[in-house]
Amino acid sequence: VKPGAISPSAWALSPGRVSTMKTYLSSSAPANSMCQTPPESPVSVAKMRNGGGGAVAGVLKYFKAQKKVSPVQEEDYHRFRVYQNRLLQLRFINARTEATMANLKINVEDQLFWVWLRIYKMRNYVVENLIEVQRLRQEIKLRQILSLQMPLLNEWSKLDPKNYEALSKLTRKLHALSVRLPLLHGATIDVVSIHEEMVTAIEVMDEIEDIVIKFFPRVEIILYELTE
Repeated sequence: VKPGAISPSAWALSPGRVSTMKTYLSSSAPANSMCQTPPESPVSVAKMRNGGGGAVAGVLKYFKAQKKVSPVQEEDYHRFRVYQNRLLQLRFINARTEATMANLKINVEDQLFWVWLRIYKMRNYVVENLIEVQRLRQEIKLRQILSLQMPLLNEWSKLDPKNYEALSKLTRKLHALSVRLPLLHGATIDVVSIHEEMVTAIEVMDEIEDIVIKFFPRVEIILYELTE
């Protein structure tokens, strides 16, 4: 069966309808071969005419409603758009530059902080080294002073008993000369010998004072150095 043919039913194949059917098929075959699309319904045609015409009419009315703009206004509008685009570009460039500068500032501040921290640590290290060097110098100086005074101190330990004995004798003599006066029971005294003993005692005391005065500045210097 061809695509455009209609299959005959049992009623159409009856003896009285066969000739009529053949005549119908022979007359409808050229039309079907020329146009195979089904015919449109009147309702759809009406819709297309009404709906399509309404849309086209609306578009035409929109274009007719647009007013014509003069070339000067178009140029001003174009220039305004160009300036606006440039302004937006400048704002974007400024924002990006500010962000870059902010990041750069943060990085520089971090670097400055770490540099300051290193300098601070180096200063503390230098100060500690200076203190240690000063302490070593003072210790060396003290050792030098003590090394010079140690022999004298060792000798003083040997001279101390003799010095103590001499001072004891002088004390006893002065005590005897001052306490045993006046004499009783007709006792006599040799004034010359007493005078000589007193003079000798005074000379010994003067010598001791001279020795003390001689060594006193040196002792002060030693005490000052030991205090440092």
